[in-house]
Amino acid sequence: MRDNVVGPDFQIRARHEPEGAAVTSQTQIKVIVLCGFFLASAVSSEARSAGVASSRLFATVSRAGSVQLRDAQGRQVKVLHAGTYVLTARDRSRSQNFRLAGTDPAVKTRTGVKFVGSVTWKLSFPAGLYHYYSEKRPAGRRSFRVTS
Repeated sequence: MRDNVVGPDFQIRARHEPEGAAVTSQTQIKVIVLCGFFLASAVSSEARSAGVASSRLFATVSRAGSVQLRDAQGRQVKVLHAGTYVLTARDRSRSQNFRLAGTDPAVKTRTGVKFVGSVTWKLSFPAGLYHYYSEKRPAGRRSFRVTS
């Protein structure tokens, strides 16, 4: 062994591990990293299957008055699983509004026609057919289905 002197009273002993020990340490690190990766992906896929990843919805009313409803991934909502969702509506139009109505009368929400801003609702969707549109432009009505 070789001594390296750092200061007058302080010494660090340089110790060299055998080659096999270094490989074992590297292998242990790789195993730990892989276990962490698999654990994270398992938790992520379980959360997705439980509906956690898709429990947020976003409605927008553009300044021109077009109405959209999208999921957390930015896709247009066409089918949802029955359950509780948090819907955030961002209304940017002073002449249009956002209206949601459907099978369950308890799921009736709307922004005011002159309202500009954001509002968030927590809604429970049972199975059925739902429509969203602007009351000033009902011809632009779109629908989505909630399945059980």
